[in-house]
Amino acid sequence: MGMGVQQVVHPEICALEVSGLSKTFGATRVLTDLDLTIRSGEVHALVGQNGSGKSTFIKILSGYQPADKGGEVYVAGEAEGWSDKIAFVHQDLGFVDSLSIVENLAGAFHSRSLGTLNWRAERIRAERITELAGLSLSVDTPMRSLQQVDKALLALARARDEVVDARGSLLVLDEPTAYLPNDRVRELLSQIVQTARSGVGVLLVTHRLQEVMAVADRVTVLRDGKVVATKEVPETTEAEIIEAMIGTTPDATYPDRPDSLETAAFLRIRGLSADLLGPVDLAVAPGEIVGLAGLVASGWEQVPYAIMGALDNVNGSLAVGEAEPIEFARMTPQRAVAMGIALVPADRVRDSAVGELSVEENATIATLPRLVSHGKLDLAGRRRLTNALLKQFDVRPAVPDVAMSTLSGGNQQKVLMAKWLNISPRILVLHEPTQGVDVGARYQILRHVMEAAAQGAAVVIASAEHEDLANICHRVHVFERGVIFRTLEGGDLTEAALLSAAQGI
Repeated sequence: MGMGVQQVVHPEICALEVSGLSKTFGATRVLTDLDLTIRSGEVHALVGQNGSGKSTFIKILSGYQPADKGGEVYVAGEAEGWSDKIAFVHQDLGFVDSLSIVENLAGAFHSRSLGTLNWRAERIRAERITELAGLSLSVDTPMRSLQQVDKALLALARARDEVVDARGSLLVLDEPTAYLPNDRVRELLSQIVQTARSGVGVLLVTHRLQEVMAVADRVTVLRDGKVVATKEVPETTEAEIIEAMIGTTPDATYPDRPDSLETAAFLRIRGLSADLLGPVDLAVAPGEIVGLAGLVASGWEQVPYAIMGALDNVNGSLAVGEAEPIEFARMTPQRAVAMGIALVPADRVRDSAVGELSVEENATIATLPRLVSHGKLDLAGRRRLTNALLKQFDVRPAVPDVAMSTLSGGNQQKVLMAKWLNISPRILVLHEPTQGVDVGARYQILRHVMEAAAQGAAVVIASAEHEDLANICHRVHVFERGVIFRTLEGGDLTEAALLSAAQGI
């Protein structure tokens, strides 16, 4: 067990026992005879590439999707009525920013009377959860004023409160650190360990193998919907886990960086400024991949949305190609798209994907004008295009009609990349393109980014993944206090140098 904390495992009690669990969508089987046991008091990691079946398994546990007939699920030894013995923390934390902490946490079963909430009881409960999260905040604080890590700690504390004193119960964490800055991840991991020590079984679904090695007792690897390995974490390595995930020895992780083109800048930004940002000047040539990095809230995260015309109170100008500069105040997402700009945002659930629409509708929505003839949509042509895109971007399962929300995060990201790259953007802007995706999907996504650059797109990639930036960018601008503090390129562009620059060293 990592982090210097002694884990208390109760092997005689199983928080979760799963046997022979399968799930089929149409003719595609995404889970096959899954067997998994989680002991009370242990942190059990579940890993696998996007499309391996992790998300489907979580949806079955939550009751969102039914499993095929024949499988068995026991929580704390019970086959039925175990919903009160399992709690979830999903990637999408489910909070409403416009509501207060107590309003977001309201709804405990025991505080209802004839359908009416007992607000006094809810305040007491919210104060208990806030304290459990280690936050010194009034429960009347608006959720929008909390940092992302505080929201994550609050979601974890809420889930812990649901299973408190329920030895043998289960806590399911689905990518709980996906949107957290690296310097705050340890804080959340410590809370996860404390939860397991109380006797609760913890199922940790994560793409970050460092977290597996730090806090998990055991790790189960899924590949193509099947369990291919369950290992004691102290007896394995990250390389062995990756090999089990992808089925081969992990040699090269990144594709070759495309050659930089010695041409004039295609995207030119002058005097960009907004709240806590600027002034910033930026130039990107066709075929060039320019990275933006820095500590959280140092300004680099706002640049992609300014380019797309989706940021308020912006000054400065933007020019594309030989066209005259346009004031940022006049930019809109519609104008940006018309200028050949495409943005893949960090929060795909909130800002890009439409979960209730099908994969086909999400993948082709930007291409619809090309598929309309004489006022009618070419449905057969759209299906052919969808099938080609799903194959090209290796989306799993490759089923056009399923809802976008049923796909794993990495496969949703592949669909969104397909959606925008299919229109051949002249400027491709990406914010955290590999956030919450596995090593295999990361390679595939970045390969498509490099292919877009090789075909002449000017690429801007804003990311906290320093390893990604060091391996695919021609140069990286590191921000501090809203301005470019340092630019790294050539032999100076390394992961270590980026980390040091981001820390102001």
